Parts: sequence; structure tokens; C-alpha cells
Amino acid sequence: MQRLLQHGRLDATGRLPHIHSMNGRRTRFFVIAILFIVASCETPIQSRSFPQQTFQHLTPISLDVANIRIVRLFNPPLKEPHIEHEMPVPPIKAIERWITERILAVGASGQAVITIRDASVIETGLKRAGGIRGTFTTDQSERYDARIEVEIRAADGRGIRTAKARTTSSRSRSISEDATLNERRTLWYELTERVMSDFNRTFEMQIRKHLAPFLK
Repeated sequence: MQRLLQHGRLDATGRLPHIHSMNGRRTRFFVIAILFIVASCETPIQSRSFPQQTFQHLTPISLDVANIRIVRLFNPPLKEPHIEHEMPVPPIKAIERWITERILAVGASGQAVITIRDASVIETGLKRAGGIRGTFTTDQSERYDARIEVEIRAADGRGIRTAKARTTSSRSRSISEDATLNERRTLWYELTERVMSDFNRTFEMQIRKHLAPFLK
């Protein structure tokens, strides 16, 4: 009886190392899995960088004035529904660069005043499908409306000869509800690029039409 009891103790203690080993492996696996999940969550998303939008490849528009002044009537509000401050290239910056690179003062007197009246981009939430249909569909969640309005006034040194031109350009884009931040920023960049392309074409046409006496 004593021998059987001793044998029973030996069996019990003999199984303990195996149980501890299994529990240890499970614990280590659980800890490693948790660390992997945490590390994945903390991995920073690489933000895409965007090139500058320049206009140096275009022929400058030379005006018979001594200087050019830029007047800002629009300033980004930095709050919803405006999103200009979040964009890689806000329209206001693109317009100012366009003026610097495309409009040249080559005269001895006179002045051209370029007024930026609007350079806004507004975000509007779109209605999405609800219920079961909404579960299985990917909708467009937001629309972005860009609008540019710029005016130029030119006057000679005595204020006798004057001329003005104005243009308005607008573009809209919508984005999917499952878009990533980088995809959203890419859309914003392209939106500025396209509305500026429209602006460049129409404003140059208006300048050549209405400011012809000042062109050199």
C-alpha cells in the first residue's frame, strides 16, 4: 500500500512538469501575439509627399506697369466645412505662386492690383445607403467643392488708362467612404491641380482680351 501511494505521488509529480511546460508555451504565445498587435497599431502610416505645383514652364504675361500688388480678400477660416488648411497645396498658395511666376511688371510706371476674392474648398457630407444595402455597398461619403475667383486691375502712372479682368473657376470631386488618409490627400492635391488648370486658361484669356493695352 505504501509503495502504491508512493507510486501515485510519483505519477502526479511526473505529470506536473509537462503541464507547466504547456501553460508556459501558451502564455508566451499569448504575450507575443499581444505585442505583435500593439506593435502593428503603433506603426506610423507613411504620409505621401507631393511636388510643388509650378507654372514656370508657361510663357509669362508681361504688363506695362512698374509693380504688381496682391490683395487677399479670402483667408482660410481654418474650420469646418472649409478644408483648405488640410490640403497639400491650398488653392490660395497656388494662386499666389501663379501670380509670381506668370505675371511680370516690365513698365516704368503704373500698377496692377490682383485681388484674390475666393480660394475656398468646402466639404459636404453625402447621404449614404442604410440598412442591409448599406452594409454591402461602399458609398461616396464626402464631396469637395473648390472655387477660385480672381480679379486684376491695371492703371498707368497717371491713372488715365485703366483696365480690368476677372475670372471664376470651380471644380468638384467626391470620395469613397473607405478611402485612406493618403487617398484623400491625393484627391485634394489633384483637385487643386485641376481647378488651377482651369483658372490658368480662363484668366489668361480674360487678361489678353481686356488688358490688351497693357500687354508687352
